[in-house]
Amino acid sequence: MVVHAPFLRWDVIWIPSLISKRRALYYLETAGGERVVAAVQMHGENNRLIYEPLAEFVEEYQGLLNLGDVTKWSFGFQLNAWLDNIVYHSFVQYSEEVVDQCWYMKDFSLPTIAKRLPHSLQQHFKADGSSTWVILRHGLKAWSIEIVNHEFRNGWDVLRDAHGLKKEHKIVFACERKWVFHTIMFNGDGRELVFDWGGPNGHWQDLPPPTGAVHTACLPSTLMAYNTVVKFVYFNAYGPELHTVCIWPCCGE
Repeated sequence: MVVHAPFLRWDVIWIPSLISKRRALYYLETAGGERVVAAVQMHGENNRLIYEPLAEFVEEYQGLLNLGDVTKWSFGFQLNAWLDNIVYHSFVQYSEEVVDQCWYMKDFSLPTIAKRLPHSLQQHFKADGSSTWVILRHGLKAWSIEIVNHEFRNGWDVLRDAHGLKKEHKIVFACERKWVFHTIMFNGDGRELVFDWGGPNGHWQDLPPPTGAVHTACLPSTLMAYNTVVKFVYFNAYGPELHTVCIWPCCGE
């Protein structure tokens, strides 16, 4: 049965049998704990390891990627990249259409709001204790983040630590779909934080601010007025270029 929900992560189950050619199964998991086996690691000719997608998975989830072109891989990192793409595109596939193609800003100046959604974005998420997962893209990396009662929960600390976010830093969220956001990060002087995974050949898009009152101050020397349009860079990354960061330490081990 096809699971119509975003996959939060992928992981591996090792097969201890000395008889079976299969050494491991790779599965994808949703927030509800549903698991779908997607690929297998096995011994091929001359006992060399090969990695293959399961035919039934390719047939059932053709809509996530152009999965029909996949046959097998010789290296684990190629399979890992394929699974990373499936995690990201599952959010794109099963998310709602664009909420507002605009930017939202989050300020880290107060510890009490360090984990809260930007105020103008809260209207799109429930505050009834239920859990919603989103994808935050920064360059060629993506993080699955849980939101509960307008607060970032599981995965947020991993993203924060990876970027060294601290007091006076700011993030601009560009909404692609309700659950998919691209981000730009700035230090206290309004200078963009640059990392190795920024990626080449970015595509630019003009994004207006959200409608209604904006409850956070504009970025110094970057956003000069309430109605500032942000020229936002994003990347169409596929294959080995896009890496979905797992917030669980067991991924891929």
